[in-house]
Amino acid sequence: MKKDTKPHDTFMKTLLSDKPRAQVFLQCMLPAELAEQLDLGTLEPIDRLQLPQSGYEHYVDALFRVRLRTSAPEDEALVSILLEHKSYADRWVSLQLLYYIATAYYSRHNTHQPLQLVIPYLFYHGAGNWSFQSPRELFEEKFRDHLDYVPNFKILSTDMSNIPEDFIESLPEPWLRSALQVQKYSRRPSELLRRFEQIFSSLPDSGEGNFFEALVVYFLRIDLLRGVGEEGKKSHFLSTRRLFEGV
Repeated sequence: MKKDTKPHDTFMKTLLSDKPRAQVFLQCMLPAELAEQLDLGTLEPIDRLQLPQSGYEHYVDALFRVRLRTSAPEDEALVSILLEHKSYADRWVSLQLLYYIATAYYSRHNTHQPLQLVIPYLFYHGAGNWSFQSPRELFEEKFRDHLDYVPNFKILSTDMSNIPEDFIESLPEPWLRSALQVQKYSRRPSELLRRFEQIFSSLPDSGEGNFFEALVVYFLRIDLLRGVGEEGKKSHFLSTRRLFEGV
């Protein structure tokens, strides 16, 4: 069996594979004005964006089709969600998004379909704060007088480290709430261990068995014990044992 080397990405894809949960996620994470313009009740996941052969895997992490409230019934917007879970800030992520967006537009044109709007959204989950650069900002130093020739577009983003705890606790979907809490503290093992029982005890007693398993596996796979002393490890394993005994 091939080892999953990207547990953060895998977990986020599992999280958003549930349509009602994805609706809540977008409703709460997108800017309020934009969320109001999207009829999230029509949200539907679509197949992965078909990207040209590039010699290595190059995927959009999640892609949804959703109707605009302000448009005619036949008009839709594609909301693409690029999940970034690196331990370092990727300077070139705006070029990656540009590639995705241009490919989506050209793919529609090449198959004789009407163009659809693509709204890029970056969900960053890494170590430390990150102010990513737009394509124009990448060229500013050497080509300041020629930036009109560089593509420019708005990128919506959420930096997980900046999401307040009270905001997460206010989310109406318990599984989404617990998942984001685990992600928020995944780089702070001592704090995550301290919040372990709080996070899992708030989950419903029934339903979502598959996602419960994915949540526990993710919790155990994120290098949780790095830098935690023996007492912390012991407490963690005892709590995990009690959790499984309650399933």
